[in-house]
Amino acid sequence: ASQRIHEWQAAFGSTAVGVLMAFFASTLEYQAQEARKEYAEYQLQDCHFIYEDPNNEEQPGAFCLSTCCAFLLPISPQFLAK
Repeated sequence: ASQRIHEWQAAFGSTAVGVLMAFFASTLEYQAQEARKEYAEYQLQDCHFIYEDPNNEEQPGAFCLSTCCAFLLPISPQFLAK
């Protein structure tokens, strides 16, 4: 079971890194390393990365929720029992 969790964590992390690299490569604003660092710091502040619009206090949206759910499905009890 712990091997499957490790595989899940590795896949989740690799996917996250790939998405960020593609985002940075496609956005001129984030070509510089310092701009990427500032973006990452902002996203980590108050868990902004979770929300679609973190500046909207009334309805920030759950941007990452659907993505996280897709990664959580494989570690259901049925998956771990295999």
